[in-house]
Amino acid sequence: MNRFLQRMIAAGTVLLLCGAAAVLPVSADETSDSNSFTDKILTYEKIEGGVRVTAADSGVNSVIIGSTIDGYPILEIGEKAFSGCSALKEITISPGVRSIGDNAFVGCVSLETVTLPDTVETVSDGAFGYCMNLKRVTMPDSLRTLGSYTFAYCMALEEIEIPKSVKKLMPYTFYNNTELRSVTLSDGLESIDSMSFVSCDALETLHIPATVTEIGDMALLSCTGLKSITVDAANTAFRAEGDAALLDASGEKLLCYALGSEAESYAVPDGVKQLAPYCLSGALNLKTITLPASVTEIGDGAFADCTALESFDYPAYLTTIGKSIFADCSALSSFTIPDGVTEIGDFAFFGCKSLTEIRFPASVRSVGKEAFCNCTAMNRVDVPDTVTEIGDYAFGFRLEESEENGGSAALQEGFVLGCKPNSAAKSYASANDIRYDLDGIDTRLIAKIALITALVLLAVCIVLMIVRMVRNAKAEKAAAPAVPEEAPDPDYVSILGDEASGDPYERSYGFQIEDESEEAEDTDAEETVPEEDSEA
Repeated sequence: MNRFLQRMIAAGTVLLLCGAAAVLPVSADETSDSNSFTDKILTYEKIEGGVRVTAADSGVNSVIIGSTIDGYPILEIGEKAFSGCSALKEITISPGVRSIGDNAFVGCVSLETVTLPDTVETVSDGAFGYCMNLKRVTMPDSLRTLGSYTFAYCMALEEIEIPKSVKKLMPYTFYNNTELRSVTLSDGLESIDSMSFVSCDALETLHIPATVTEIGDMALLSCTGLKSITVDAANTAFRAEGDAALLDASGEKLLCYALGSEAESYAVPDGVKQLAPYCLSGALNLKTITLPASVTEIGDGAFADCTALESFDYPAYLTTIGKSIFADCSALSSFTIPDGVTEIGDFAFFGCKSLTEIRFPASVRSVGKEAFCNCTAMNRVDVPDTVTEIGDYAFGFRLEESEENGGSAALQEGFVLGCKPNSAAKSYASANDIRYDLDGIDTRLIAKIALITALVLLAVCIVLMIVRMVRNAKAEKAAAPAVPEEAPDPDYVSILGDEASGDPYERSYGFQIEDESEEAEDTDAEETVPEEDSEA
């Protein structure tokens, strides 16, 4: 499923799933608000001419909405009045009710049948959305309006008859009604809006009455079981081509193809000028599609999800390949972009997993976002410098295998982008860390070699510098003159004494030990006094 359809499904989730129930009414009690009151099961508010049901108790599984309550006529079922009543199986709406508000019964997942009285004129947006067990709905001829998403996700609903009083089907009226097999469009219906029957997979036939004058693009989008489309002979706005396709009355616009057809090839009729957006999207059995020379416009997504399509000859005179045009054509193995194409739209070849090669002519100026994302068999793309705009994830990305439905993108291993210097492709590759070649030269490999070489040269230079420094130091030392011995200072007296003396004490301690014999002699001399002197 392509990303456009994923967004459609996501859009439906705005309808709220809820749970609760309601039962038979009893006597009403006034609430603190003088304009509202309750019968303990339903809550009402006063409006001009009567009352509106605004809420329901969540504890029971059946309810009767009478014609009056305490003398007031019940005129409306208000917005979200029964939302959350997941146990509600039966509801009886008495005559007098004129409208059912937005999401009035949304999420009443146990509700199986609904019969609207012949006074109801309006059923608003999402009124019965997500009533997943709703099998039968009876609508009166008084009904004028069916809103968008009225029966969205009513997956048990098998058949429906639109009363002749309804003039227009709104977008997504029967969105994702996967079991809806039969739809009767009565004379009186004038318009079928875009996407009215999106993803009604079980719908096999559809007859367009004479009164229909407008059918929106993608009205039958992804109705993969549709085998036959017929148009009333009195209809002046549309015609069927066989029973496989729906065209406008002039035969110039192809609006829809019966996606459930078992045919493996389809030739668009001569005279067709315009292919409506997604007109053949989801034709699972088509292996070949042939266009006449009269085609001048191909809408976005025209061939998306044609999973058996193997090749396609794109008209050489068209200048644009539109958005999602071949998205998820998983069998498409070859494609030639004609010279003259200037623009490739967003998601144009998204998910073409068998596409191995694509060549860009010099005429291409822009490539949209995710244009070739998830093309996992394509390992190389050469982009000329004439391409000046490249969208996000356009090349070299894939979806994670566990994230096929809307997952995040990851770089594709082994992918190489061929590009020119100073080109948009080179900037794209650099910004996304994608390996690229410049004119056949792998610049990433060259950059690695250059870095390694620079590091080796740097190391060599450092070693050479160190060796040179060591050699210079040795040379300077060898060339230096001998330093002469310093002459002794004549006035210097060592504290160690006279080194020439043989007295070890004198040398070692710096002082002299006097001779005891000489000292004794001196003492004796002093003590001996001549006798003649003493007598005198």
